[in-house]
Amino acid sequence: MKHSILSILLLAACSATMPLNAQNTGEQKLSQMILAAEQGDAAAQYYMGNCYAKGQGVTQNSEEAVKWYRLSAEQEYGEAQNKLGEYYAKGGAGLQRDMSEAVKWYRKAAENGNAKALFNLGVCYDNGDGVRKDSAEAVQYYRLAAEKGNAEAQCNLGSCYYLGSGIGMDFTEAAKWFRKAADQGNAAAQVKFGTCLAGGDGVGKDFEEAVKWFRKAADQGNAEAMIKLGDCHANGTGVDKDLKEAAVWYTKAADLDSFDAAYKLGECYEYGTGVEKDFQMAKEYYLLATHILRHTKETETTKLLREKMYQLGNQYAKGHDNDKELREALTFYWAAAILGKAEALTLLQQYANQGNANAQYFMGATYLNGGVGIRRNLSKAEQWYRKAERQGHLGAIEELGNLRSDLRQYYGINPIYRTDRNKTGTVSVSFTAPPILGRAAAMVCPFLFLCRPVFR
Repeated sequence: MKHSILSILLLAACSATMPLNAQNTGEQKLSQMILAAEQGDAAAQYYMGNCYAKGQGVTQNSEEAVKWYRLSAEQEYGEAQNKLGEYYAKGGAGLQRDMSEAVKWYRKAAENGNAKALFNLGVCYDNGDGVRKDSAEAVQYYRLAAEKGNAEAQCNLGSCYYLGSGIGMDFTEAAKWFRKAADQGNAAAQVKFGTCLAGGDGVGKDFEEAVKWFRKAADQGNAEAMIKLGDCHANGTGVDKDLKEAAVWYTKAADLDSFDAAYKLGECYEYGTGVEKDFQMAKEYYLLATHILRHTKETETTKLLREKMYQLGNQYAKGHDNDKELREALTFYWAAAILGKAEALTLLQQYANQGNANAQYFMGATYLNGGVGIRRNLSKAEQWYRKAERQGHLGAIEELGNLRSDLRQYYGINPIYRTDRNKTGTVSVSFTAPPILGRAAAMVCPFLFLCRPVFR
């Protein structure tokens, strides 16, 4: 491995922002580093890769970063070998995603003592990605990385002990490793250690101390910690009971697309818990939770939300006096259907077969986007949209235009929702989608069309 004293002195050149009065010195150091890298110095090549990866001192260029990482990695420089493995793991920068190649470079880096590579190998074995799934092997790699001080590995090792995954369940060991990672500022570990304190798992039960750790993680933007804080304020656990403060934390987590928080906030608005009772707001958050949950694994929140949507659908459908109430019922039936409620899908189809244009539109949307237990079927989607189109349904007309262009077949639409709150407290939901689709993406989620006064 080639690295000179000069390169060691220059290692920080791409890792910090220089003050203006040091610009010339910084440029000189970068020039010296480039020279050292071109002369084959492995450390300099690695830091040139960092410079191009981060756009520090040079124009950001991922492919150029990979080039320098590879040159360094081929000289057995551990940090570069791990970086190269990470690029293969995620793909891009001129590389196809290739987990076998990623694992190869992780192993090389691990043999050179790189803690992050040991952690990455642990993740590969944990998930069976690029290697055969082996929880016990994952534990071994997590331990090696954890003992070298890698906080992510310490947190994962703690989780293995906590869940008994790949090793015997041991709450004391779990709490020990969570604490080590938490002390290094790892937000996930801070939440887990706080959870241990709240439950007395492996440590003495201490609700007030648990709240401190939840707050540390929440301050780093961890949504799970925000929910935990909300629960603590809602129940008066470790803090004074304060339903308004609970709603504040649920709102912060919901803004980060936490389905648990969106559901809890929906309940707050439905029952007036900590906020002014507002069913329209409750509906917004229930539907936001539905959107987030629709393609996730079954959870307790999924079950609760699915039943909630179905019950609300029945509530509005029973003895409805006008089209608006029926439209509300259909909205909730659609939400329950895409969360896996077969009875809701059956009712939705019954209304559609009876000629209700909104139900036909929802049936089209259901097959266009799929859901729990429902495969996407563009042919069925088009059939239902055509039926709604004949009755002048604007959403169906819009979607048929999209289908005819065949853009969805090539690009699909996977909008990323984000809730925004203006000064009046009104919530809007925005999302990103492939630019080529333009306004066509606006009709992807049916409730955006049917609830235009709220969602925009």
